[in-house]
Amino acid sequence: IRGVVKNHPTPAGRSSGGLRGGVARGRSLRRCVCHLPEHCSSLRVKRALDGDRIEAGLCYVACGREYVTVERTPAQATLVVHPAPFENHKSAINMLMISVAENFAGQSGGIILTGSGTDGLEGIGEIVRYGGRALVQEPGSCLHKQMTLSVLEQHRIDDVVADAAMAVTINEIFN
Repeated sequence: IRGVVKNHPTPAGRSSGGLRGGVARGRSLRRCVCHLPEHCSSLRVKRALDGDRIEAGLCYVACGREYVTVERTPAQATLVVHPAPFENHKSAINMLMISVAENFAGQSGGIILTGSGTDGLEGIGEIVRYGGRALVQEPGSCLHKQMTLSVLEQHRIDDVVADAAMAVTINEIFN
């Protein structure tokens, strides 16, 4: 991401903040990463805030010092932003996936992509257990296979998809 942000122009109307010599650092890097997808695609991106009503077609981004869960009422679904309980805790995606599975059951979905850890292993398992749909990147197309292999070894996954076909598959399944 740093390589992309470094070469990505500052969006029109936004301050370059902590960009020094074209390189984003610290808080500025996080702001660039948060808004990068909306400048490279039609995807809308927003900083996740506690109490945000979940909107279709909007990507919510939280910082590494937080984790996000979902609460659902008959009228709406909202985000709950929590401070991370441990400074180096890396299972925020599990917390989100578990809350999505519990609140949306068979209407939920999760995607596991390349990675060197096991983040998402427990969460994707809960999505499957509650009847949701799980996609996993085909290990042969991964830069780091550990995460996808762990998921495939421990859970029944119906959709194993190469990176090049992931976007089309996501649109076919979730639209």
